[in-house]
Amino acid sequence: SATALFVGAGASMPKIYVSGTVEASGSKTAGTASTAIDIAAGASVPTISNAGKIIATASAGDGTAVAIQDRSGTVTLVENSGTISATGATADSGRNLAIDLSGAATGVTVKQTAVASGFAAPAITGNILLGAGDDTLDVADGTVTGVTSFGAGNDTLKLSGDAVYDGKLLFGSGSSVMTMTGTSVF
Repeated sequence: SATALFVGAGASMPKIYVSGTVEASGSKTAGTASTAIDIAAGASVPTISNAGKIIATASAGDGTAVAIQDRSGTVTLVENSGTISATGATADSGRNLAIDLSGAATGVTVKQTAVASGFAAPAITGNILLGAGDDTLDVADGTVTGVTSFGAGNDTLKLSGDAVYDGKLLFGSGSSVMTMTGTSVF
């Protein structure tokens, strides 16, 4: 297993801001994981903001790649204007996890923001797991590729601008809303 950035139990910070690259690779066998950002149970980090690259790569199909994992249940906002990517595990295995916020008991928001002309469009590649609260995936630009599992709660998917969602949505047991504006594509 490999971890690039670990926030341990007892640590508390208002935000993780990435403007460069946080990258982990090497998971080859079952039971191992390459994790770019791992927030442990007992830590507190309410916001992750990415303007760079958060990348996890499994180097063989039996491995697991996790770009962002929050085991603390404290992350309520992930903002992305860069790249968040989890790849390398066998396709459709459920082990390429771009964002795992499944431990959240309250609502979380994953927001992919529009970038200025001339900059690379933002991207999230890999599955997104959300928790038991009222969750929102708000994509204003770029691409999201993978399966999003909203969990329980009243959940919202917003696509706007020229955003493209390529994958499956698994809404939970609450009411769910999906809106599309601009030239967005699902």
